[in-house]
Amino acid sequence: GPGGIWELREAITAYLFRMRGIRVPPERVMITSGSTQGLRIVARLLRRNSSAVLVEDPAHRGLLEVVVRAGYTVEGLRADERGLDTSALRTLSRERAGRVAFAYVTPSHQYPLGGILPVQRRQALIGFARDAGCHIVEDDYDSEFRMEGRPIPSLQSMDGTGRVIYVNTFSKTVAPSLRIGYAVLPPDVSRAYRERLGF
Repeated sequence: GPGGIWELREAITAYLFRMRGIRVPPERVMITSGSTQGLRIVARLLRRNSSAVLVEDPAHRGLLEVVVRAGYTVEGLRADERGLDTSALRTLSRERAGRVAFAYVTPSHQYPLGGILPVQRRQALIGFARDAGCHIVEDDYDSEFRMEGRPIPSLQSMDGTGRVIYVNTFSKTVAPSLRIGYAVLPPDVSRAYRERLGF
């Protein structure tokens, strides 16, 4: 199918359930050539009129380039030693919040500051996405390398609203040269992917 080799998608769903507590059917997993391509495809699927993307500040330069090239304006929200400062979400005007297509976050290991987003902030972010009618792109790129303590649940596993798109890559755990990544799409985005990009 258009999402990639079925056996690989099945293996990823088993892995995600075991490692991150994410329950998802294989048909909602999309294989990509790395997380950058995943973000590029997701940005196309979520494009709306006058769309903005919320990003952590500071953020990865390459990510900002992908988002700007897809035609979005970028709104930076301050990150501290505990990741995205979600208190800033409350100060966004209704008009600005209404323009947000998605928030892009690295909650397991904020890049470049290294913070891990606490559960309360994760809940606040999910609540914001629900109220604003936007999505969250959760880049979980470093979750496999947590050495101490129990891993905090992924945003995707905490989300009961179908708002979180989970992206990750095997470049750190398997081999960088493989350039294999994947995205877990909510039902509405998965449907749009099959209809618009299934070829």
